[in-house]
Amino acid sequence: MLPLLDEIAHQESVVASVGAADFFRRVAATIAEAREVDDLGGPFMELSTTAFRGFVLDAHATVLIDQLLERAQLYALLFSSHGETVQ
Repeated sequence: MLPLLDEIAHQESVVASVGAADFFRRVAATIAEAREVDDLGGPFMELSTTAFRGFVLDAHATVLIDQLLERAQLYALLFSSHGETVQ
């Protein structure tokens, strides 16, 4: 996820949208500092607020963010399954 977050933070429209690059860098730093699975809950929840932050982004950045959110959702599902079969 960190390479994707870095790519998003460097997208031209993300850099141009006030606060967007800082938001994604802050989330990336929090994920990088995670030492346990439970440490990812906060940054994953913060990512879920992306659509409500008012960032003005181009189509490419939006696709990358959608990919990021899908990965976060998948990881959250996998981490929460605790040995259950995920289909």
